[in-house]
Amino acid sequence: LDEKGRFSCLNCPVYQKNAGDEIQELAEAFDYMAMALDDRIGQLQNTEKELSHQKEVLRTTLDVTPDLVALQDENLVYRAVNKAFCAYFKLNEADILGKTDFDIFTEYQADQNYHEDMQILQTGKPLSKEISVSHGETAIWFHILKVPVYTEGRISGLLLTARDITVIKQYQERLVQSQKMEDLGRISGGVAHEINTPLGIILGYVQMLLEDVDEDSQMSADLRIVEKQTKICSNIVSDLLGFSRQSQTTKTEVNINESIQEVISLVEHTFGLNRVQVLSDFDPNIPDIDGDKDKLKQVWLNLLNNAFDAIEQDGYIRITTKLCAHRRRVAITVTDTGPGIKQENINKIFDPFFSTKAVGRGTGLGLSVTFGIIKDHGGRINVLSPAPKEYLQPVTDRKTALGPGTVFLVELPLWYMTLPEEECEELGLSRHEQET
Repeated sequence: LDEKGRFSCLNCPVYQKNAGDEIQELAEAFDYMAMALDDRIGQLQNTEKELSHQKEVLRTTLDVTPDLVALQDENLVYRAVNKAFCAYFKLNEADILGKTDFDIFTEYQADQNYHEDMQILQTGKPLSKEISVSHGETAIWFHILKVPVYTEGRISGLLLTARDITVIKQYQERLVQSQKMEDLGRISGGVAHEINTPLGIILGYVQMLLEDVDEDSQMSADLRIVEKQTKICSNIVSDLLGFSRQSQTTKTEVNINESIQEVISLVEHTFGLNRVQVLSDFDPNIPDIDGDKDKLKQVWLNLLNNAFDAIEQDGYIRITTKLCAHRRRVAITVTDTGPGIKQENINKIFDPFFSTKAVGRGTGLGLSVTFGIIKDHGGRINVLSPAPKEYLQPVTDRKTALGPGTVFLVELPLWYMTLPEEECEELGLSRHEQET
């Protein structure tokens, strides 16, 4: 052994005795080879440590990413998956590695994946698509990306990533809905203005004729019918103008709790006749806001009437107000115990003239007008159905079963401004979450 502990022929007695001949040359060559081999082994060990470290870093990175990641070989056998992939499909890594889609998914899904994946392996073209996956009563949107993996210039497999884009899709739908409502508002405003003038003329002439005919005559009765129907049309036009926000508004300081209580006082008796109770829970710390008191009272009346129509009889309506934690907005909720809203109708309820009520029980403009007034005040309105439990009042002494219910959620700014979409929506949180 030399001074570094390595084997060396230079210290061998045979080498020292036969120095200068072929044995010496052979010993020296062997010695150089041994030292080179030892250095190479050291380099390989360092490289192995570095590769092991990089592998751990890569594994940690893949496991902390929320995206689903999987690696398949050229036979579409799974060779690597991250924790998110295992968690989503509720499988252990050992249940996936060494398997194909036909061992994991339904035959239909596996066959669909197989044809897509083989196309990528054969053409080398990546695949990018968005899919919707049913998850209980909701849907989860994924952006799927599949790319070929190359080894020494040839395709040896493919890499799959799946990113949850549900929130992005929801914001896109909101944007489309908002643009649609603005377009409808402009159209409604134009139509209302065109109709308003001839309606006024008709109503004026009818009232003039009523002054000239005998009050007890058939002509007078017929004119009264025309007058009544003309006024109904005028109210519809007024609602259209309110929806399009082309009617005049006067904003002053408004006490939200008082304005809601005034409306409750108007409807409480009528609702009580059908055994529909109105429950209120007002936050006393809410300051006055800048708004049109009459228009806001119209909002509360529309929401309460809508809730009453949904219940019909035997139930309750719960209306609450709350000052949000950051003190920039007020949250108002109106919850009913009715049958709820079908999911296919959720995105239509604020559309003008959309109604699920029987013919003659409304024009379908109440919620459209409400939407327009809230937006004109810089606020937002949303709806959840069925109503989450935190919005419902615990009731134990009722014999009549209550429906799943609906909750309308309204946000109004404390000062005149438009609530930013990117901020956390207090309405989407429970009361406990809001307070914490």
